[in-house]
Amino acid sequence: MQESEIENLFTHHPPQGDQPMRYELIRATAKNFAQVIDKCCPDCSDKSAAIRKLREAMMTANAAIACGPHPDSIGLPTPQAYEKQHYVVQADKPQQCERRQF
Repeated sequence: MQESEIENLFTHHPPQGDQPMRYELIRATAKNFAQVIDKCCPDCSDKSAAIRKLREAMMTANAAIACGPHPDSIGLPTPQAYEKQHYVVQADKPQQCERRQF
């Protein structure tokens, strides 16, 4: 690994441009998926591992944004628009998971 790569990985990168929106979109999407996992899976070590790995994936994706190239904008919807277009589990309402064949 190059010294410049190590320097980049272990340096604070203040958000630029639309990075805060991209971070929030990733967090909102991961949170939604975590809620689905929580509602659909029994409490067990596999459920804990799934949520832990999802958190790790979210953090790694945000690190890719922070440490990678900085495009001005990549044309993503806002987190609020994303939530309106996709299934969101409401934590205060019981949900049932159903199997669907694709």
